[in-house]
Amino acid sequence: MLRINDVFEWGQERYRVLALAGQHANWINIDSEKAWPEVITTFQAEQWMFDETLRRTEDPYQELASLSVENGSKAQLIRDQRYELIAPLLADEEIFYRSGRGKLVQSRSDETGTPRKTIYKNLRQYWQRGKMPNALLPDYRKSGGKGQKRISKKKLGRPRKISPGTGITVDSSIENMFRLVLDRYYVNDKGHSLPYAHRRFIDMFEAANPNVQPEDYPTLDQIRYFYRREYKKADRIRLRANKI
Repeated sequence: MLRINDVFEWGQERYRVLALAGQHANWINIDSEKAWPEVITTFQAEQWMFDETLRRTEDPYQELASLSVENGSKAQLIRDQRYELIAPLLADEEIFYRSGRGKLVQSRSDETGTPRKTIYKNLRQYWQRGKMPNALLPDYRKSGGKGQKRISKKKLGRPRKISPGTGITVDSSIENMFRLVLDRYYVNDKGHSLPYAHRRFIDMFEAANPNVQPEDYPTLDQIRYFYRREYKKADRIRLRANKI
């Protein structure tokens, strides 16, 4: 499941979801200085989640949403000017596509007398940093602006902990994920433990179900019960013996 503004890790890169339309989504690489929105299908995204090549990750710019900017400050003035410049473009979905973006930016450039390069730069920063006015604040990470919070690329807050809980009801989609991680990590000769397979399951489940609270994630006991029910005893003994 994709949600607008969610950030994902795909290989060595991070992407932010910008828009959803039917079976398609627009996202952008948030680390590249040359990135532009790209189109993927929701089917592709779901498949990458199941393959564990696409994982939900922390938003490195999440603190911008709650960052308080001093009224009348230079930072506020710059932010508001930048947003006013690109706001008319954001209302047109063609801005996500190369075929329409050039004409829109040229028209706005002619209208305001602003170089196209500046408009492109502001659009990219707006998309990469969270699609909100504060995304357009001056970058004080390099200049060390007085009184401004620095934006850190390190994960913020305490490490996530999974409560033992009782888990949610296991349906067919969860059973499919159970089977996938068991076959991939447990019932083979890789030597991984069942808790390890469960942790890999949690990564997959979390990416596909962002609205489920951690205390409601399927538990280790639930995947253990599924394993004992679905895999014949003789096969369990044989497969686990291969690891000894």
